[in-house]
Order: sequence, then C-alpha cells, then structure tokens
Amino acid sequence: MNMCRSLLIALVLVLLGGVAQASSDQSPEHLFVNNSNIASLSQFLEQYPLDKYAFVVRGEALLWEQKSKDVVDMVYPCLFKPVPSETIRYSSILLAQFIIGSAAFQIANPSQKGQLLAQQLAGTESMLRAYQAILAKDPGAHIAHFDDLSQQEAKGTLAAAIRLLMVPKCD
Repeated sequence: MNMCRSLLIALVLVLLGGVAQASSDQSPEHLFVNNSNIASLSQFLEQYPLDKYAFVVRGEALLWEQKSKDVVDMVYPCLFKPVPSETIRYSSILLAQFIIGSAAFQIANPSQKGQLLAQQLAGTESMLRAYQAILAKDPGAHIAHFDDLSQQEAKGTLAAAIRLLMVPKCD
C-alpha cells in the first residue's frame, strides 16, 4: 500500500516539477493537467484527498476543467445537500472531487459526453471514494447524506438514487 502511495506521489512530483511546458491540449496557465493525465490525477485525489500535494493538484484540475472544451459539467444541488457549506469539514474537497471525477470520466468515455446520469454517477462515485478516504483519516467527518449515498452504492442502487436527486431545486 505504501509503495502504491509512493508511486502516486512520485507521479505528482514529476508532474508538478517536470511538466511545466504546456502541451498541445493545454494552455500555459495549466502547468500539468491535461486530457491524458486527468484520470490518474483524479485517482490520486480519490485515494489521498488530504495529501499535502492534493490542494495543488485539485486547484489545477479545477482550472483545467473550467477551460476544457472536452467536458461539460452539470451539478445538481440536491445531489450534494447540505454541501457546499462553510461549517462542514471537507465540503469543498468533496464537491471538487465530484467535478474532477466527472471530467475524468468524460475524457475516458467521450461517447458518454452529454449523458447526464452517467456523468453524475461517475462524479458521485469518485466523490464517495474520496469521502471514504477522508473518513479513514478522520472518522468524525461523517456527512449523513454521503453516508446514505455510500449505502446506496454498496447495495448497487446508487444510479437510481442519483436519478431521483437530479432535479433543479431541493426542498
């Protein structure tokens, strides 16, 4: 397990330090995030959301996603309620992971672009993996709604639960 983490951190360090030159699919302000590595960066953030490098990776991934013409993100507020919140720990990390996970899914599955349920499911699954990693480090960080979504995922009913939450306004 430590070897895997070391390899992921080494990858991030290489990306942070050695890939400062812009490639053809990124603008100069995105130092290391591009279509070819967003999936591995998303996986790193899922597994190690509280890592000391995660803040930088997350920020760059969000900037990349915002400017990318290859991904379209739709965020339904009912899916995240009560997040975002200034009073809930890790709120911004979890919401960011949803966006990054959805973007990574769209790049890996271009034929699914525009299919909202598939994107919402992929983003939610990514967010829940990060949530479980956070709980492993901070057992007091439970969010009831995300615990419910985790249970739905365990039962194999997450897609159906998400479909019900894909509405424009929450109660």
